[in-house]
Amino acid sequence: MEATKKTSTTRRIFRWAAWITGGWIFVLILLELILRSSAVTGMINRTASEYVDGELTFGKVEVSLFRHFPSVTMSLHEFSITYPAERFDEDEKNGAQGPLFRSGYGEASDTLASFDRFSASIRLGALITGKISIPYLELSKPRIHAHNYGSGRSNWDIFNMPQDTTETPDTTEASLPEIRIGRISLNGNPRIVYTDNGDSLSALVNLKEVSFRGRFDTKKLSRNRIGLRVDSLFAAVRSGSDTIALGMDHLRISEKGRNIKLTASAKAYASASEIGRTTIPIGITGDITLPERSGKTVTVNGFSMDIATIPVKASGEFAFEKDRLAVSLKAGINECRISDLVKGIAADIIPAAKNITTDSRLEFNADINGDYVYESGRLPEIYASIRIPSSKIGYKGFPGKVNLEVSAEGSTDSKGRLNFDIKKADLSANGADLKIRGRLSDMLCNDPVVTIDGDLDIALDSLATLLPDSLGLSASGQIRAELNGDMRLSQMNTQKFSEAEVTGSINARHIRLVSPKDSLKAYVSSADINLAPQEKTSRTGEAFRLLALKTLIDSTYIRLGTMGIEGKKLSLSAMNSADHNNDTSKVHRFGGRLAAGKLIVADNAGTVIGITGSENGFQILPKRENPKIPVLTFTSSNRTIFLKDEVNRVILSNAVLGADATMNSIERRQKAKAFIDSLSRRYPDVPKDSLFHMIAPKGHRTENIPDWLKEEDFRRQDINFRLDETIAKYFREWDINGKLAVDKGMLMTPHFPTRNTLTGFEGYFNNNEIRIDTLGIRAGKSELAAKGSLTGIQKILSGRGRNMLKLDLDVTSGRMDANELIKAYATGSRFNPDAAGDRLADASDEEYMDIIASDSTAYDSDSALLIVVPSNLNADIRLNAKNIRYADLNIEKLSANAIMKERCLQIVNTSATSNVGDISFDGFYATRSKKDINAGFNIQFEDITAEKVIELMPAVDTLMPILKSFYGRLNCELAATTQLDTNMNLIIPSIKGIMRITGDDLYIKDNKMFKTLARKLLFKNKKEGYIEHMSVEGIISDSTVEIFPFIMKMDRYTMALSGIQNLDMSFRYHMSLIRSPFLFKLGVDVTGDDFENWKFKIGKPKYKNADIPVFSSVIDETKINLVKSIKDIFRKGVDAAVKDNSLESVNEFRRRMNYVRAVDQKLEDLSEEEKKQFEAEEAAAETEEAGNTENQTNVIE
Repeated sequence: MEATKKTSTTRRIFRWAAWITGGWIFVLILLELILRSSAVTGMINRTASEYVDGELTFGKVEVSLFRHFPSVTMSLHEFSITYPAERFDEDEKNGAQGPLFRSGYGEASDTLASFDRFSASIRLGALITGKISIPYLELSKPRIHAHNYGSGRSNWDIFNMPQDTTETPDTTEASLPEIRIGRISLNGNPRIVYTDNGDSLSALVNLKEVSFRGRFDTKKLSRNRIGLRVDSLFAAVRSGSDTIALGMDHLRISEKGRNIKLTASAKAYASASEIGRTTIPIGITGDITLPERSGKTVTVNGFSMDIATIPVKASGEFAFEKDRLAVSLKAGINECRISDLVKGIAADIIPAAKNITTDSRLEFNADINGDYVYESGRLPEIYASIRIPSSKIGYKGFPGKVNLEVSAEGSTDSKGRLNFDIKKADLSANGADLKIRGRLSDMLCNDPVVTIDGDLDIALDSLATLLPDSLGLSASGQIRAELNGDMRLSQMNTQKFSEAEVTGSINARHIRLVSPKDSLKAYVSSADINLAPQEKTSRTGEAFRLLALKTLIDSTYIRLGTMGIEGKKLSLSAMNSADHNNDTSKVHRFGGRLAAGKLIVADNAGTVIGITGSENGFQILPKRENPKIPVLTFTSSNRTIFLKDEVNRVILSNAVLGADATMNSIERRQKAKAFIDSLSRRYPDVPKDSLFHMIAPKGHRTENIPDWLKEEDFRRQDINFRLDETIAKYFREWDINGKLAVDKGMLMTPHFPTRNTLTGFEGYFNNNEIRIDTLGIRAGKSELAAKGSLTGIQKILSGRGRNMLKLDLDVTSGRMDANELIKAYATGSRFNPDAAGDRLADASDEEYMDIIASDSTAYDSDSALLIVVPSNLNADIRLNAKNIRYADLNIEKLSANAIMKERCLQIVNTSATSNVGDISFDGFYATRSKKDINAGFNIQFEDITAEKVIELMPAVDTLMPILKSFYGRLNCELAATTQLDTNMNLIIPSIKGIMRITGDDLYIKDNKMFKTLARKLLFKNKKEGYIEHMSVEGIISDSTVEIFPFIMKMDRYTMALSGIQNLDMSFRYHMSLIRSPFLFKLGVDVTGDDFENWKFKIGKPKYKNADIPVFSSVIDETKINLVKSIKDIFRKGVDAAVKDNSLESVNEFRRRMNYVRAVDQKLEDLSEEEKKQFEAEEAAAETEEAGNTENQTNVIE
């Protein structure tokens, strides 16, 4: 019976085992089917299409339940996540550049992450029991390329993460499941790259291999066996030009039971513009004992760390309680040789540190015992000491040594506050002693108190003995300095420093430094600097506190290289006030005064800048409307300011300046931010860093450069006062306003060699404008006064954009010697500083004035330099002057309007009243290029002598040489355009214009031609001819002056005259005697190469009567058109003015009337009877003349 029962039981057991085994086989087969490769591949693809906005690709997928049974093993090969290369193009182009910033880039697509193979196994049985067991995990050749572009954009944005709206359950009471880990391996040189365009930051992590072997069980720590090995780890972070890197040769962590052993060897690298490059070796060893399962104490034994040759050792225990941490720790540095530290680290940062020698040793000990309370932050009992025993420091090449001794302690007090005391910090050398004592109280609080007591005594003559003789430096004098008081850490800034209870002083006497090697000589008779707080009361009765700095220097002289400074009675006082509102964002008041009895700065090139009797004040204030913006104010009153270079001298007396400057860059940034914010509200889907690119104009603007800007030589003569870029940056970032007033001054310069004095100036200025309210100048014998403004100086000074100045000026003069001014300008234009030698540099002011005034007479008027009209000056100048001397002309009153624009000078509405007649003038002068220099004018003289016309306009003598033989008062009109060469000479063939000369009661005499013709034509008065009225008109063209027909009565004759006067002085004239003593009419042709070589021929007249062609109307029309073109020169242009003066209307007038010039017609001979009658008349006249006295006969012959 029992055997039967046993058999039945056995069968049931086998049946159950068979069912269980069959069930497991069924489950495994079912899982194998479910987790087959194609199923897993489809699952991965569906997940990727939902959560990845890019392309996820992989190769083979392997899933096996039997390869590592009873674990499930899955392997994934050739995995990558990519996205189109152009997706973040705009961010990449506008961001930082560098190799790491391009990591992962490809031609068609960019890679975010990739690996060659991932393989992991998980035990299914453990999962069923609620445990996680991972016996094996491997990742081969992983690569991650993460790029953050700023403004919330990054390349991992391709992951579409779902929004989690469920509430997070409270897991504070939950515990982790039991986790068992076997073997983990990362191989194939893992690499991770991270960049941040916003901070120009890039980071790189490279590994050779990481392996974890052993057993780690979160529930059974005592049974753990851990082995962690990291080979050749390299991590680097770069920001701008600074790089920090860590190269770890190896890291080993091994655990057996509760004991962990740690060893590491690494090197840290740092490279920065401020410190250069340095390498810091690091070595770590130590043993850590973990607590039992129910224990709380961690024990550290034999912990040792060597950082840059600093050996740090520590041991102790840490007990973790619920509300506190109990600590018992001892740490120390035993006799660290500072020489090793200097040569190992400091020499990398400061190469000269390798020359330092010292026997100094650093000692550090610390004991920490007690509880650190989490909630209150109360510290355990701490005692630490730092000592550098008495030692010496030397420097290679320097004979002496410096004595150093330091002793400091840190400890907690009864209230748990940590204090640090400097017991002794003494530094002494031959002739110098520095002693510092101090304390840092409650150093871990938000605002610790710093107490300092420092003294410094220096005897420069003794200290100089420590220096090597090779330096050649000698020094003497005494310096004593003190600094004492208390301050909080928050008071160590300009806003709060005045609240500190700190006083200090520096006193120097008879300081003398001489260094031939550095070309240095310096002497200070006495200098006192004092720093102390002051209590003040405002006008409203409110008490406030200031920190005042006062400096007094009796006399000083400094010479460094080619620069020298000399000063007497110099003083500086400055003070700031504390901000009681603790607002560190706003500007805080700061101000002071600077005075100089005498201050001179000079160099070897002869440049000298000096001031005497100077009183100056300065302040920094917050802007009333925006306290975050600083406003600088400056006032200056100077008895004398003088400037001198090799050839120029300026002296100003009683110069007063007041100015303020407001920073505009902050408001510009605020406005730009507000603008971007408004765009962001309008375009919420566009990142902020892309908004500017969205609204910026596409492409480059092209600007057609006019011809008058293309001449490079002329552009060099434009006005150019461009500032250095560093100064220009401040000029752009500050809005400046000011006022300047000068009582009188003097300018001495060979560039304008007259006695130039300033009789007064008052004006205002800002970044873009200079406004002249009062300006008085005396140049030689001339006196000028001006009032106006100059705008557009901001672009000229900063050198940005199309630089255009605008001058608007009213000039008046009560006396002007134009001859002297013209000579001074011409002489100054030719001044050569090299030829001046030392005769100007060594002369006194009076001698200097005599030299350059005499130079102004050495003017060669036969040659002239080209005057180029600047292209970057638009000017409107109105002149009203009296008592003007020009040539031999005395002008009682003159008014004119000069306008300058586009390399063209226009002078209009000019009228003058002089002792020889009235003058009016309109004209232009344009210098667009060397081959395009044009001038045009319309000038009228009323009631003036021919002699004065020629004197004022010598070119008239070329146009009408016979005019100089006329005596009497004339009215002259001349309107013409012409081209000039670069020597200011007229290009004769280009002259085109009209002329008109009229006069009454005129005489022609002292003319050889007249005398000859008068005798031949039987004039009664053969010495001079009286002209009751004359009106001559003509045109100038093609190097000729054509005189149109006109009627003139002289002696007993009425004549019709016309002709051609060539500008090479040759001529052809015809004269018809339409009324004469003869019974018939005569005509005379007169020709010649000049008025000394000529001939005439008598024949029949070409004009039969007084009815001759009249050109007056067309002459008037031509003149009116030219004057209108001159006045419209800036609207119509220079070319239009020249074209309007083409004389086409005159030529058309001639064509309409079929006009033929008389000189071009053949002169008909007299008939035989007319010849006989003329000869008879001539003989009778000769007989009558023979009856006169002998002397008279000789004169006639």
